[in-house]
Amino acid sequence: MKRIQLWDGDYTKAYIVREFKVAFSSRLSTSVETVSAKLSLEDVGNNREWFWGDDREIAWATAAADANTVSVANNDTVIDPDHIVVEDLFIGAYSYTDTEEICYLIVLEAVDVSEFEGTLAIINQKA
Repeated sequence: MKRIQLWDGDYTKAYIVREFKVAFSSRLSTSVETVSAKLSLEDVGNNREWFWGDDREIAWATAAADANTVSVANNDTVIDPDHIVVEDLFIGAYSYTDTEEICYLIVLEAVDVSEFEGTLAIINQKA
């Protein structure tokens, strides 16, 4: 998984993921391509499976494209509405063709939290 560094040591600065999208960087293939990706609060190691019950995973996205019909289908995103990001964010993605480069877009909203709320959020993700 790739680390997206947000943490600057300030427990009162946090983020909420408002949007998460994935896509292929190229559609030069002649086949159907599918990608899945997820955001997590720490490196969970497994990019191929989603675990919605794991509090460390907070957003999931898919995209599919059929190069033969130049169509894009099944773009879907789910974001856990109860998450807060205080430390770093991690992204993991998997292309079913294993050859495609994957693009992603993450829109974050900065929010102020108390030091207690920030510390509690970190403890909850570790539990």
